[in-house]
Amino acid sequence: MKRNQNNWIISEAKKADGTKDLIILENPQVRDYIDNSLLKDFWPVVLSCFETSGYAYSPEPYIDSELGYELERTLSFMLLDEKRFDLPRAIFRGKLKISKTSWMLGREFFLSLPRNNDPQAVFEILGNSRFKGNPPTLTIDKEKEDDFYQIDFSAGDGG
Repeated sequence: MKRNQNNWIISEAKKADGTKDLIILENPQVRDYIDNSLLKDFWPVVLSCFETSGYAYSPEPYIDSELGYELERTLSFMLLDEKRFDLPRAIFRGKLKISKTSWMLGREFFLSLPRNNDPQAVFEILGNSRFKGNPPTLTIDKEKEDDFYQIDFSAGDGG
């Protein structure tokens, strides 16, 4: 590797917090390229879908790095239900993870059901054969009447 190609490594290492046990170096040119693609190519499409959904949504995209063998940046976004609950609750979370060589779109859906919901209906959802191989998960929060059962559905695609 040529000396001037290592300049970003030295520059980024100088920014590291020496009190931490771990530092992560990201090539700023690659990070900026990926972030620009996420914000200019993908976020407008997501935003236009959200605007026509009839649901509230996270107004600003959130981008973060993922640990891996190459720099991966993740754009996270959410749809919110503001009508059924006192405070907005996420009903959908999407994560678009991209690197220079690959991409992955992860989707999570959250179904909240009240305590007075028939448990048999919950079991029917959990045991549905269409979810074979990637079954939903169930969380029970005994302190919340309107959000007693939460069923989470996850899916993803990549290339």
